[in-house]
Amino acid sequence: MIENNVITDVCVIGAGLSGLVAALDLSSKYKVTIISKSTAGMNASSYAQGGIAVSFSDDDANVHAKDTIYSGDGLCDEEIVRKYVYKAKDAVAWLRQQGVVFNLDKDENLLFTKEGGHSCSRIVHSYDETGKKIMASLQKNVNIAPNIQVYTNVTAIDFVTVDNKVTSLKVLNNEDNSIYSIVARRFVLCSGGASGLYSKSTNPDNSLGDGISMAWRAGCSVANLEFNQFHPTCLYTNSGRPVLISEAVRGEGGILCAASGERFMDKYHPDGELATRDIVSRAMLVEMQRLGVDHLYLDISHKNAKYIKKRFPGLYRNCMSYGLDITKNKIPVLPSSHYSCGGVVVDENSRSSIENLYVVGECAYTGLHGANRLASNSLMECVVSAKNAIKAIEINMPITEQSSEGSCAYLNDKINRSDCISSCLETIKKIMWDHVGIIRTVDGLCFAKKQLLAINAEVDDIFADSQIDADLLELRSASQLALLTVCSAIDRKESRGGHYNLDFQKKEAKYDGRPTIIKKSFKTIYNQG
Repeated sequence: MIENNVITDVCVIGAGLSGLVAALDLSSKYKVTIISKSTAGMNASSYAQGGIAVSFSDDDANVHAKDTIYSGDGLCDEEIVRKYVYKAKDAVAWLRQQGVVFNLDKDENLLFTKEGGHSCSRIVHSYDETGKKIMASLQKNVNIAPNIQVYTNVTAIDFVTVDNKVTSLKVLNNEDNSIYSIVARRFVLCSGGASGLYSKSTNPDNSLGDGISMAWRAGCSVANLEFNQFHPTCLYTNSGRPVLISEAVRGEGGILCAASGERFMDKYHPDGELATRDIVSRAMLVEMQRLGVDHLYLDISHKNAKYIKKRFPGLYRNCMSYGLDITKNKIPVLPSSHYSCGGVVVDENSRSSIENLYVVGECAYTGLHGANRLASNSLMECVVSAKNAIKAIEINMPITEQSSEGSCAYLNDKINRSDCISSCLETIKKIMWDHVGIIRTVDGLCFAKKQLLAINAEVDDIFADSQIDADLLELRSASQLALLTVCSAIDRKESRGGHYNLDFQKKEAKYDGRPTIIKKSFKTIYNQG
């Protein structure tokens, strides 16, 4: 909890994997302040199960790049892809130096598994709780680092900019709704993605893309927001909240089937269950509609029970908590919103278009993922993009440079707060799931835009007249980003990767290599390759 204005060298916004990587390395030279709107561990990085895609040979790095580019369906920046995959082994080495323990084979070598879209087994993992294990090790190191101050239950409000340069950040103390300033020489935005904009999501409820919205309000361009990735296999529960089931289950032999046991993925792609996530998610939705059901099944019960419990201990425990023994029974599953392939536009050094602001991890658009993310490239991107930012900051920020004085906190004393915030957010999530989901139509997108324009106007009125609190800040960001996403989807008149439009079912060559860019003026343009 923050109680005063803060003056620091580097302000890191977000306490997921990319934020902790940036903070740990920068703290050797600079004073670092981390802010997080939630408590420790409540982030998408901790939820990641599968592992990290990594190649330890140049030959496989070339294949890894090809797999990434194929998965990205013609929208990857191929130069960026190659730079990232070649740095993956250094990222894994750094994590091991930080105390992260990955699974090893009998000869004490890293053990690899395979996931969808990969040509071979190249995923290093810690059973099926890789993200949780990584975050535990890094959080332990952050807690003992002398130059890092962490403030939780603090929500970022807006960047303060002067002459296209970020000078400070307005933040909210969530406990008493007081507002303070953080003045820093550099800001690193690591706020995660926006999969929580959908009613069915694998992410924490507060993954609403608020950092992306905040950067856009400050003047940054955003890109490829229409390419939200849906994870094919999430545990279907009576509570309605999906629980992520690692793609590694399919990599280790799990099959997708109907209640009857009939397998169906071979009808949709030669790679079957290990096709890329966009293909598998669409196939599942089509099968669900054909059969008139709200879920399908993932079955790994044909594998040895002892092996299943050892390889997937987290999944086994989670399913048993719902009375489901995966060593004997099929797992009910459905696709759910999982990952933002777009975000704030940055260069190869993670620099945004605004001076002093770096953007890393899922909230950034680097060009790595294109129209669809290759499985297990996300944790790798978190580390590599953070390392890129660290290098650029260290080169461009002299240790002797001083921060300016912070401004005083001001009262947040408006009292006529609206009671409709929760209902507005649920409406947004339903609109996004129903009309901006796995399969889209022109009419559905136009309806969504009309509805979201009205919601944005209502939220603007609420924001102007109400006391600011964390819920209202999230609603403002969610309504803005949902509208930006719909506008991006409307503008892309084709089907590609995670964007499938029944009215434009073909991929158009004229859009190859051309991300959807939205500038602050809200005008959508295309890069010229």
